[in-house]
Amino acid sequence: MAKGIGRTRCTAGAARSVSARRRCYFGTPGDIRSGRDFTTRVLDEWGRPGGEDRRADMLLVVSELLSNALLHGRSPIELTLVRDGPCARIEVFDTGPGSPAPREPREAVNAPGGRGLHIVDRLTTDWGVVRHPRGKTVWADVSLNHRERPAHR
Repeated sequence: MAKGIGRTRCTAGAARSVSARRRCYFGTPGDIRSGRDFTTRVLDEWGRPGGEDRRADMLLVVSELLSNALLHGRSPIELTLVRDGPCARIEVFDTGPGSPAPREPREAVNAPGGRGLHIVDRLTTDWGVVRHPRGKTVWADVSLNHRERPAHR
């Protein structure tokens, strides 16, 4: 499972109409649910691109990335959704140190966690981590084309 560098077909190429929406979270109960509700509202505003399958994929990826940030990062946590043509980018910023890395499947067999980034990898066309002086952004690209499924890496 290789992490990308942030220039996938969702972000590379000619300029397109881009729409971005952002919300901040502070580690309170209900943040993951709130992030899912926010994502649902944004997808509705965008006209539900990709249908129910892509909506379900987006909600699961948002849940996984927010969960990781809330468990392993530091608040404030910022969720950003960007639509760029046929793709959506999910970005979760937190101020915590370290970079997320998926556990090897044999390490996660009896562990309570460790599967989230494998799920993200399967549902997205690419994902990665960008370090900043104040923290990191974990991003994931989801195709909004209902006929296109991510290629498994």
